[in-house]
Amino acid sequence: MRKKLQKALIKFHFAVLVIVLLNILFEALTKYSLNDHLELAMAVVVALSGGMLFFFCLRPFKKIAFYFSMYVLLMILAVLAWIFRSFFFGVILVILLYPIFPGEKKHEQEGVIISVPFQGFMSRCCAYEVKERKLFIFEKSYGMIESEGTINVETIVISNSTKKITLTFSTRDNTEVKQKEIKK
Repeated sequence: MRKKLQKALIKFHFAVLVIVLLNILFEALTKYSLNDHLELAMAVVVALSGGMLFFFCLRPFKKIAFYFSMYVLLMILAVLAWIFRSFFFGVILVILLYPIFPGEKKHEQEGVIISVPFQGFMSRCCAYEVKERKLFIFEKSYGMIESEGTINVETIVISNSTKKITLTFSTRDNTEVKQKEIKK
């Protein structure tokens, strides 16, 4: 029974890992990707299944245990960074979480999402990512927009047409209304 569970978990782990890697490659080539929250969930599943499989492969010791030990080591480092919160562990935590952490969604209207991407603790101000939902589980990235200050989310108006996305907003520092157009 334990061998069947182990084999099934290994197949599941590598299947989800392949999907995550294909998503990263597909996003780099086409700007389409899975939903941010689905990406995060799949990365967590890969990490947890890798950690569990490390303990399955300890007795009798197998060479694949070295691969799965990476997941346990990364989890221990993440927990230490979260507990101690020093600069050193903070840098480690940012490095570990950067690839999987989704951006903070600020506004969504007409299927267009404005979010602040996760860039760590030394990120620059006022960069926003524009994405559009496609088929419920996919998103298309239209890149980053810059503003002179933090966008006031209550003033965002999004107009989504077939050829362009128009964002109208004001910043918290300045009540002047600004407009940005993004070609599709």
